[in-house]
Amino acid sequence: MVQKDWNPETWAEMSADYKLMMGFFVSMVILWVTGGGLSTQQQLMIAGSLFAVIFMILFVQRLRAGWRWRGIKLFGFISAILNLVLYAFFFEAVSVWVAPASPRWLPWFLAGGGMCLFFFLASLRLAYMSHAAFLRDCGEERPDDEAQTTREPFWKRVLRYAFGILFLLVWMASMTWIYVTGTALRGASLDQTAVNSVPWVYQEQLVYIPQKTKQLIDFLNAIWSAGPVSILLFGALLHFGLGIRLFGEQVKKP
Repeated sequence: MVQKDWNPETWAEMSADYKLMMGFFVSMVILWVTGGGLSTQQQLMIAGSLFAVIFMILFVQRLRAGWRWRGIKLFGFISAILNLVLYAFFFEAVSVWVAPASPRWLPWFLAGGGMCLFFFLASLRLAYMSHAAFLRDCGEERPDDEAQTTREPFWKRVLRYAFGILFLLVWMASMTWIYVTGTALRGASLDQTAVNSVPWVYQEQLVYIPQKTKQLIDFLNAIWSAGPVSILLFGALLHFGLGIRLFGEQVKKP
């Protein structure tokens, strides 16, 4: 029998790590939705207390289960670094529009930071999406990952990686658009100048920005217009037409 290891589909299949991360995320979103009723210091105290409780719960769980770190391969290390880079890129793009340290937006950034930390630790095999993956790293004997993993045909792996690259490129173009438009609005002028020489209409407001910035925005807009549709069509073809699972691996139950 085959189990979806890294992408659990039910609450019972999720690891304690994943459940607690979701709890932290929801808690921060609730703080954000309330509209910044608490001060920055109070929000940081709540987030820190939740983090300490989560750490202690998971620490005790690992002690009782006999968990041992099994190390990582090169792909895991690269994935961890890429995770940090992409989240840093995301936060930098958004911070052009909002102040991360303000009580109104701090919980939103803390929620994203919690997700970043979880996926970073998961790449290093220090946190887990599913309970089955966690159990495989418990006990004295090291599991044989190659024997447990059902290898799919090479052409399917190539198409799956191609989808991931396309998704990443469109996502990066979107984040770049957010960053560029934010910085363009900050430096825009209501009147034409030697530097801000090209007209640009943003939300029915006419402003002037540099020509190269306008060209970059138009290029990113073109990617954004076609990118999401291309991802959806390509993903539907792979998943429904060719039966290629786009995320995760299939692992046999121990």
